[in-house]
Parts: sequence; C-alpha cells; structure tokens
Amino acid sequence: MLEKIGFKHVRAVEEERRLPFNTDAPYEDTYFGRLEIMHQISPEGTEEFKEEALLLYERTFGRYEGKLCLITVELNLLGVKPKGRSASKTKKTTVA
Repeated sequence: MLEKIGFKHVRAVEEERRLPFNTDAPYEDTYFGRLEIMHQISPEGTEEFKEEALLLYERTFGRYEGKLCLITVELNLLGVKPKGRSASKTKKTTVA
C-alpha cells in the first residue's frame, strides 16, 4: 500500500507487548467493569462467570512473570519517501 504512493524500501515490523497487571484486580476492572451483563445476572452467577472467564483468559494468554497481562500487537510500517519530485509530477493518490 505504501509502495503505491511512492514509498521505497517498505517493511513491516510486528511487535507483541505484554503489560503485566500488578494484581488480578486491574484485569477485572478492565474486562468486567464495562460489561452490562453483570447487572442482569445474579451475584452468584456473576462470580461464576468471572471465575470461568479468568480461567479462559489464563489458558489463552497465560501469565507473564506470574501476573496476568494485557497483550497488544503493534504493527509499524516503515518506508522511505524519495525526495526531488516536482509539484508538476506529483499525482494525488487515494489509498483505500
């Protein structure tokens, strides 16, 4: 896509970052704080749901340094835009 608009030597760098929570409480705040379903089920059902969700999260993402963590993937696109193009040669390109 960047090559279409004139960039050269384009490369993509994907980086996974693990941000450990200090305790399991921030995990709960992050994932359960905004769920409206919690208001629609009984307190016992809420606790059961949280326990099962925590186990599923651990099985899927594991722990980092013994702590639950937030995992993000960052995609960086790097390229060189050649200089020296005159305004008369510049063509407007729309990238979808």
